Amino acid sequence: MSYQWKKGRPKPRGVDAQTFGQALEAIADEKQKIFPQRVVDYARNPSSPIHQCFSWDDRQEAERARRHKARQLIASLVSVKIEPVNARPLEVRAFYNLRTEAFDKRAYLPREVVMTSKDLKAALLGDAVKELQSFMLKFQGIVAVSSPATTHIHSAIDEIRDTIKRLEWEAARRAPRKEHGDENRPSTV
Repeated sequence: MSYQWKKGRPKPRGVDAQTFGQALEAIADEKQKIFPQRVVDYARNPSSPIHQCFSWDDRQEAERARRHKARQLIASLVSVKIEPVNARPLEVRAFYNLRTEAFDKRAYLPREVVMTSKDLKAALLGDAVKELQSFMLKFQGIVAVSSPATTHIHSAIDEIRDTIKRLEWEAARRAPRKEHGDENRPSTV
């Protein structure tokens, strides 16, 4: 089988996708199941072709694991909106992980902050479109491309894109305009 790394996903240094894929084939049990612990055990040997995919500094890896756990806990937190009598309460995420201009990396922001900012709401919807597209790619071999389900998903993606454009347009309209000649002046922000 031929392997390549998925676009937009982290890639290990020094190990190409083909080498990693072939290692996974070697690790798979008789039922073709691959367990993460088996991958780590296989990579632990310094002569393993995938050894350099992992850091073997236990302190560094422990800190990375704690950050990963923190991400999982933040993403698991929801706030409950109470609905009218006899309706199920609605659970919504309490925090969203977004890349903002203020930070050069992603950060978790409270839902209330995201929902009151057209820029942040547009960024969140942009992430939603990417996730829907990823979902479509993941299952394109299973769900027929012309099925009603995919038609609805494509329609949802188009509606979200229209909303993003509207939010971006509204945010741009609200932004202070530079006077002629101001483009060369430093920003005071």
